[in-house]
Amino acid sequence: MDVKELLERYNAGERNFVGIYLPSNADLSQAVRVAYGVNLSGQPKQILYRRDLHGLDLRTADFSGLDLRETNFRGVDLACTNLKNTNFEKANLIDADLSYSNVERAKFDYCYYNSKTVFPRGVDLSKAIYIDRNSDLSGRHLYRIDLSNFDLSGSNLQYSSIGTNLTNTNLSNTDLSYANLKGSTVEGTNFDGAIFYRTIMPDGSVNNSSGRNSKAS
Repeated sequence: MDVKELLERYNAGERNFVGIYLPSNADLSQAVRVAYGVNLSGQPKQILYRRDLHGLDLRTADFSGLDLRETNFRGVDLACTNLKNTNFEKANLIDADLSYSNVERAKFDYCYYNSKTVFPRGVDLSKAIYIDRNSDLSGRHLYRIDLSNFDLSGSNLQYSSIGTNLTNTNLSNTDLSYANLKGSTVEGTNFDGAIFYRTIMPDGSVNNSSGRNSKAS
């Protein structure tokens, strides 16, 4: 396997690479090890900016001072990490565990979290966005946030912009009036009972199949 194939498989969601070997001449000069206990505090601040770290075990790591905006930490174990002076703006923290971490002066503005996200005490979530079943996400911009295999059933998504991965996502009984789904991946997405009114679909077409109704007015 070459580095290109490895990255393609990782970006497609694969995480188990046990027994995989890279060629001895593979260029890893620009590679950065991101794993349990790693210390990245001395690295460039944007080294993990917008990276996909979905599902990794990063316990006891040191990310102090890093720019973690829009990074995908979905399902990541960040317990006992040093997150001092980090910026999690618009980061995906769905199902993440930050228990016992140092979050001194860390910013969590507009990050996404759900009922399974674990934060240490004292975290300011006043500007964070709660996302789960029956959530009010009207008018939100949900770009670059991985929502595959997630349950958003019953949520209010009116006027929202959702250009993201919705593979196998449960959008049943959601209100998608005036929502923009252009560019989203919707393979296996459950739209049962969803309301469509002036909804822009992934292919750019407009769906008015529900007609005007009390929720869309």
